[in-house]
Amino acid sequence: MARELQPEVILLDLVMPVMKGEDVLAQLKADPSTESIPVIIVTSKHLHPGERESLNEKAVAILSKTALSRPEGLSLLREALQRAGWDVFLQTARS
Repeated sequence: MARELQPEVILLDLVMPVMKGEDVLAQLKADPSTESIPVIIVTSKHLHPGERESLNEKAVAILSKTALSRPEGLSLLREALQRAGWDVFLQTARS
């Protein structure tokens, strides 16, 4: 789907019913038509340090659904979107 739609950014959960998010991320980054799409992982999965390190190499950010309050989560999401190149969008949304 990402190949056809070419989204500006992808919010990806690691826990999904049909396919693991790690596999989705690997496929996105292995495909030349989707490898440059920024991916922000939003998950409730507990990540071991090795998993987190591996995912950080491929994703713009990893946000925990359970460890953050709403204000903290929104702040981290804004930072991740900025790293993904969405500065202009965020400035417009605040106006």
